[in-house]
Amino acid sequence: MFTSSPSKPSTSTSSTAAVPEHSIPGETSPIGDGLSGAGNDPIVMAPSPQQESLRDESSRKWAIRELAGNVSRPTGGEECIEMVPLPRPLAPLQSPLESLQSSLEDLPDEMIHAIVAYCGLEDVINLNLANQSWSTMLADYVKVGNAIRNVERIPTLAEINEALIALNGSLKSRPDIKPMALTALARQIWQLPEEHQLVAFHALVDAANELPVEQCSVALTALAEPRWYLSWDHRHAAFDAVFNAVKGLLVGQRSVVLKKLAFSIEFLADEHRPAAFHALVDAVNELPVEQRSVELAHLAGKIEMLPEGDHRQAAFDALVDAANELLVEQRSVVLAALIRQVWFLPEVRRQAAFNVLLNAVNRLPVEQRSVVLADLARRICVLPEADRRAPFDAVFNAVFNTANGLPVEQRSVVLAALATQICFLVEIDRQAAFGAVFLAVKGLLVEQRSVVLAALADQIRFLPETHRQVTSNVLLNAAKGLPVEQRSVVLAALTGQIRWLREAQRQAARAAIDAVIGLD
Repeated sequence: MFTSSPSKPSTSTSSTAAVPEHSIPGETSPIGDGLSGAGNDPIVMAPSPQQESLRDESSRKWAIRELAGNVSRPTGGEECIEMVPLPRPLAPLQSPLESLQSSLEDLPDEMIHAIVAYCGLEDVINLNLANQSWSTMLADYVKVGNAIRNVERIPTLAEINEALIALNGSLKSRPDIKPMALTALARQIWQLPEEHQLVAFHALVDAANELPVEQCSVALTALAEPRWYLSWDHRHAAFDAVFNAVKGLLVGQRSVVLKKLAFSIEFLADEHRPAAFHALVDAVNELPVEQRSVELAHLAGKIEMLPEGDHRQAAFDALVDAANELLVEQRSVVLAALIRQVWFLPEVRRQAAFNVLLNAVNRLPVEQRSVVLADLARRICVLPEADRRAPFDAVFNAVFNTANGLPVEQRSVVLAALATQICFLVEIDRQAAFGAVFLAVKGLLVEQRSVVLAALADQIRFLPETHRQVTSNVLLNAAKGLPVEQRSVVLAALTGQIRWLREAQRQAARAAIDAVIGLD
């Protein structure tokens, strides 16, 4: 045992040691134990070298014990503690690069190939330099990467052909590398002289066609993307080359390439767009029915890119027919896209198109109907002005149709959309349309009324001047019955309309709104 003494501490072979806290330099002994001088005054003892060593060793052991959660450091007096052996020395720390290399070496081959496929060829070359143990596995990648890197400066047709030869010669056992290489080559075509661009493009398409069918769609998708770099005279031929190659894919693998081709329609010359559009519609109609809706919606967004007049109407009709072939629960996305294109149809045909879409929307499952019906309501403004009231009433009736109307919880979104269209009606029809929507608000759930009332409030300035103050008061009274949070939305909209009242009416209107705010 170690004991506290004014003399040099003695050592013992015992496995335990008592370490008194009062042996720490600068502290005094709280008890008379031989450390006090004459009387009861404590004596401050300076530690000997042996005590200093003991204290450091003891503190270190206490720290180890505390970290292990085994004991707590004593707060006073003497206490024996068990000697805890120090942990084995840690291995030398690795640098981040060494740690990364060590981790990479432990990965299975299939994971390494997945990393390579994600990184791309340029990164693979750098990865190979970082980890020499991968050299054999990455040899094909590096060879192709170097060939592609040589083409990334201003290329020539001969260099692109040489790169394709390198692909065919070195990657027979690794066809999964080819789509990456073809993608990199496709992005360089625009740098070729114009007379060589189409030749190079066809060479890349031919190379893609030689891939296994599961790899071909990846390469063709990449080739469908950069065709707008080609001159106008070559783009249609390039479109046809990719489109014809798509026919060789499995039906389930075609959609991603067709989507990319749909986006590229706008890069074709005007005279080629209609034929390309209808070719894509026919191709989408050959897909499994569950894969068609999204692709048809993408095509619908391209109607505005077609030449004006009959071409747009024919495209619209073709997509309506295609939508009718879908499962009923998959039609809404196509109908929503077609609704946004009504504006781009010839004006004399817009109302007929509106009615066709309204009939199609009314056949949707009820849970999908309200949002699409609201979209349709917002397009009333694109119809000829004299003809807008009938579509307004038709949408309104679709909400409340006894046999096929919307559930009460779905009505507010459509009524709010209808409210925004009141200003687009001829002036003589506005007050009646306003009244119809306002009366319908009473049938809504209380928590859904504010959005419609606020939309109606925004329309006050479009009503006849003699009706504005009365209408504002009616909406203000309706707002009083709403919860506080929803009431504020309506009050804010009404406040914005004060400026459109007659000057003599503004102060009273503001005071009335402030009075309602004061209720909160």
